[in-house]
Amino acid sequence: MSTTLGLASFFERPIKSLPDALRVPLVAAGWVFFNLLLIALGVHDPKHPGLFFGATAGTVDGVFLSILAIAKLSQAHHAGAAGALAGYGLPDVLKKFDLTKQGAQWMHERIDPILMALFGRQNEVFHAAILKQIIAVACSAALVMLAALAVQLIRTSSNNRTPSSKRKEP
Repeated sequence: MSTTLGLASFFERPIKSLPDALRVPLVAAGWVFFNLLLIALGVHDPKHPGLFFGATAGTVDGVFLSILAIAKLSQAHHAGAAGALAGYGLPDVLKKFDLTKQGAQWMHERIDPILMALFGRQNEVFHAAILKQIIAVACSAALVMLAALAVQLIRTSSNNRTPSSKRKEP
């Protein structure tokens, strides 16, 4: 019998005692703040943004989204999602992430006026560094999800096969 000791058990008991209606939004907020923290660390020096932090955030995002996709989608949806990610990802990689850059630029154009109204200044070097982090997050999340869905498809297709010795002859 194993018991959790230390810091993990310190947080586990209070979190488990919360109702789902409160626990789920708190976990989601933690996920968002974790992403924001990693992106902030990645743009610490805006002139030389490190992609490690964006890729790490994207990997965690990809793991969470893969868990949701595998747990909640049917096998046909797994194949469809894997196909969509592969169809989007390969051409995007070949075009040096133009589609991802366009999406991030579209978000930037929508959010920039709000930030200008709130903070009153504009720093395009900082915005470009954030854009690079967002692209790293999106690309690594898509790669993790594609890999997870591909493994799931292989696993389920190998489980559905019957050995040739056990097949019924017509």
